[in-house]
Amino acid sequence: NTSLAMNDWFFLPTMNFTAGTSYRLIFKYKTSGSSFPENLRVMYGTGADNLSMTNLIKNYPSIVNSTYTTDIIDFVAVGTGTFNIGFQGYSDANMNYIAIDDISVNVSPALWTGTNSTDWNDLGNWVNTLSTPNSNSIDVEIPNVTNKPVISSGTFAVKGLTLYTGTSLSI
Repeated sequence: NTSLAMNDWFFLPTMNFTAGTSYRLIFKYKTSGSSFPENLRVMYGTGADNLSMTNLIKNYPSIVNSTYTTDIIDFVAVGTGTFNIGFQGYSDANMNYIAIDDISVNVSPALWTGTNSTDWNDLGNWVNTLSTPNSNSIDVEIPNVTNKPVISSGTFAVKGLTLYTGTSLSI
């Protein structure tokens, strides 16, 4: 619009969040390019309206990419209940557009950090999980860090396992 600034929202369907659980939001975004910078804000709240959007997930000031960029954001739910995620386009008048595509929301995978040691069973070596991974319902990601994980005894099950380039898992 040549005379009105953009302040438009769209909302994802209602979903259930559990307080303290980490969720992963993935989506693609683009604009028409650097001549028409756009702004995007992603939030969540207890209803599908702008007044209910009380928790900022991420702010994107001055988007100028004309090809799709994929963003992966992990965020921790502040409460238990039903929530909506909202996308707000906010830009000056006389800009062009923001395109958003391929949106998904899932529980974040457990992420190995190796902060304390190489011990798989040490909860201090993990983020995005409330216990050491041992469930067919949890995905695990192991990036290339100094302390590589070691499972020295026991039986463990995970839903999916991603090993980043340069890393290993010793069993």
